[in-house]
Amino acid sequence: MEKKISIIIEARLGSKRFPEKVIKKAGDHLLIEHQILRLKKSKLAHSLILATPKEKSNIFRNISKKFNISHYEGSETNVLKRVYFAAKKFNVDIIVRSTGDCPLIDPKIVDEVIQSYLQKKKDFVANTIPPTFPDGMDISVFSKLLLKESYSKAKTQLQKENITSIMRNDKSISKFNVKNKIDLSNLRLTLDTNEDYKLIKFIFEYFKTKKKINLI
Repeated sequence: MEKKISIIIEARLGSKRFPEKVIKKAGDHLLIEHQILRLKKSKLAHSLILATPKEKSNIFRNISKKFNISHYEGSETNVLKRVYFAAKKFNVDIIVRSTGDCPLIDPKIVDEVIQSYLQKKKDFVANTIPPTFPDGMDISVFSKLLLKESYSKAKTQLQKENITSIMRNDKSISKFNVKNKIDLSNLRLTLDTNEDYKLIKFIFEYFKTKKKINLI
């Protein structure tokens, strides 16, 4: 039986540095909507799941319905628990982890990391150990079993907030890093500050106007 591969997007409204950053608008869509649209272009993932805290607002529920993707609400601070139970609820075998601060994520890079996971037969495959792609193109792939083991081992707040912390640091876990042909890790295309937002908004709106590249 074919294993179910799902992209799980971690997102929340309560960022300390830049609150509600994922629902800022650029062009015709919110940034989290841009990310969903881009990830839906993956040819290897079977589904998308938006994993969020239990917000007072219905915005994530509405976005999930709008784009016909699954939605799971869980802990705000224990992201590892949230993602594990999302994978468990929707019977995911292989998790493709994406964080909500990557609205410019490239689906081709996503598929490259998924393909490497399927071919290399490693426990943990990512493009950030060390990074060679621009910041904001971060993807990691691992099994639900490995995620379950990490969940059972997590003790510190860092391990609970960063779901791949244990996977990265445990030497008994086999790993493979997907490298870019050119080291572009110094480029910043992530969403963490208002300055990041200004740049990302400009990129979406500029290329849409010029019609040089399909960003949505």
